[in-house]
Amino acid sequence: MQNLIKFLPILEKLLLVAFLIGVILHIMHVDTLVVRFSLIGLGVTLFLNAYRPVELKRDADRQFDFQDLLALTIIPKILWIGSAVSALGFAFSLSAITNNQGYRQMLLVGGLSCAGGTLCLLLLYSRWQANKQVVFAVLKWAIPLMLLDVYLLFR
Repeated sequence: MQNLIKFLPILEKLLLVAFLIGVILHIMHVDTLVVRFSLIGLGVTLFLNAYRPVELKRDADRQFDFQDLLALTIIPKILWIGSAVSALGFAFSLSAITNNQGYRQMLLVGGLSCAGGTLCLLLLYSRWQANKQVVFAVLKWAIPLMLLDVYLLFR
């Protein structure tokens, strides 16, 4: 697992490039297969990011308490998993199965967990100021996917 975790940022970028290429192909009405496979790959990558060890900067004079644990470990893991569910729900919404509306539940669960986690992180802002890289890494995925979920659910 440690060897796989080293390559997650590279895989994330490759899948994001594949997603952008797939969107261009979808706009040109060529195919949505590249978009779907890149979103499935992104969903798996986002899910695996939840298991990445957290590298925190610690102050020598201050001990971590439960709010620090919540803001820097628990909520980011919830956001990674919620983002993965949202990405997979978006991939399933593009599939050719029109009778199955199961992707809507995935979008709802992913969007609500991303919204709740983002709100909790905003309330605990003072706890993660020194470790912004941990929180921003997950928020750069959670917020756009949450907005995409809202768009897909209410269109």
